[in-house]
Amino acid sequence: MLYKYLKSGLAKRGCRRQIVLSKETSYSQARANLASILDEVVDQQQIFVIKRRNGKNVALIAEDELSSLLESVYLLRSPENARRLHRALEWSESEEAQPQTVDELKQELGIEITQNSNISLENS
Repeated sequence: MLYKYLKSGLAKRGCRRQIVLSKETSYSQARANLASILDEVVDQQQIFVIKRRNGKNVALIAEDELSSLLESVYLLRSPENARRLHRALEWSESEEAQPQTVDELKQELGIEITQNSNISLENS
């Protein structure tokens, strides 16, 4: 989600909201089709807004999508961090950036991971 937000250019332009397409349904329809709506929310990452006659509307969103949104909000709430992330994204899409394997990255950073998951830094 953060990648999609940064890629859209909204972060760079200072926009704080991204329009997310959602489906709407009534409370009665949601109750009658709850299982299929839940499947669509999870399988297709679809957001459903349940309209209520005498109350505020409620949004149904998959847990992993919500976690991603909350993480994006956390990472982008600092303008400096948002700029840093946007610069990193631009760099990653430039010709300067060269793909690396995990082993190459570990070697570059001087990280050695042993079998029992202990991480040690070389020359420490």
